[in-house]
Amino acid sequence: MKTVKVAGRTSYTVYMGKDALSGLGRIMGESAERSDRKALVITDKNVAPLYLKPVLRELKGAGFQAHRHVLPPGEKTKSWSMVHALLRVMTERSMSRDSVVMALGGGVVGDLAGFAASVYMRGCRLVQVPTTLLAQVDSSVGGKVGVNLREGKNLAGAFYPPVAVVCDTRTLESLPARELRAGTAEIVKYGCIFREDLFDMLEDWLGEMPGDPGGTEVKSWLLNDTDRLQKAIELSVETKAEIVKADEHENGLRMILNFGHTFGHALEQVTGYRKYLHGEAVFLGMRMATRLSLHAGLLSGKESERVLRVLQKFRVHLPRSIPRKVYAQMQRDKKMRGGKLHYVLLEKIGAAVIKTDLGEKAVLDSITEVIEDTW
Repeated sequence: MKTVKVAGRTSYTVYMGKDALSGLGRIMGESAERSDRKALVITDKNVAPLYLKPVLRELKGAGFQAHRHVLPPGEKTKSWSMVHALLRVMTERSMSRDSVVMALGGGVVGDLAGFAASVYMRGCRLVQVPTTLLAQVDSSVGGKVGVNLREGKNLAGAFYPPVAVVCDTRTLESLPARELRAGTAEIVKYGCIFREDLFDMLEDWLGEMPGDPGGTEVKSWLLNDTDRLQKAIELSVETKAEIVKADEHENGLRMILNFGHTFGHALEQVTGYRKYLHGEAVFLGMRMATRLSLHAGLLSGKESERVLRVLQKFRVHLPRSIPRKVYAQMQRDKKMRGGKLHYVLLEKIGAAVIKTDLGEKAVLDSITEVIEDTW
């Protein structure tokens, strides 16, 4: 099993590999330094039938009194009312500050369960067990947890690192092709902003793929080359760990992890979280940010073509009517500081930069061009 250490005010280890869940009991036993061995596994109705029983079995084998709570799936679950409901469950189970909240599922479960853990008794122990590609390479690592408000995505949240992250790559086999495609967005992001070698690997890998990664072929493309998939996951986690170590609370370098997300979060919001998976919105957002990088004179035409060629492989369509709606929603983004919106743009493949004071026309043109490309 591959491990990556994430350093910060609380250091922790990310465990990655096939059948990592079979080592969960051992990992939990090693991290249970205090006397309380009570755990609450929080998951959703899609994941529970697949992995809840083996996880509970591992916990009980490690001497934990393990409880479960199953949530409805989907982004709508990541709400303030659901946080309150989870806190009531934790109280009813007589959990203490030394108890463990285990998030078993994708990014929604990880963000929601993590936020509940961060505020229960001012913080209890958190273990992330991500079962989607997006969660394994991104949302489970770095300690950002939160929920959505009516006004925007992730507007209530905290920096709250887990005590461990356990990524079993076999769980990816149970994902629909659409979920796998969405998770690939975050891997592409790391290549664009920080790891040119990762981008080159993905570019070559996509070139070898028969068929269309915008369709069902993406699943066999990813899972039939487990060595490259494992390598892509490892490089992504190592990249995020390096960035988080340098800037744990997103005051500088860590902001580059939002490449494509300012646009993407706005797209999710204006379409009611019903049209796009998060990764799909990020694919579109990265295309918009790449266009804006070109308009701002930062990225060369040749490099922008390479980035857009990769991003456009994962076809996602956009409604024609939304440019101004997206632009208006972006002005509410949590990354707005000093009354200015910070855009993450590319200077070159593998190097991102933060820019402000970009004109409305350039931003709207970038959104519109991507819409036109999808039709």
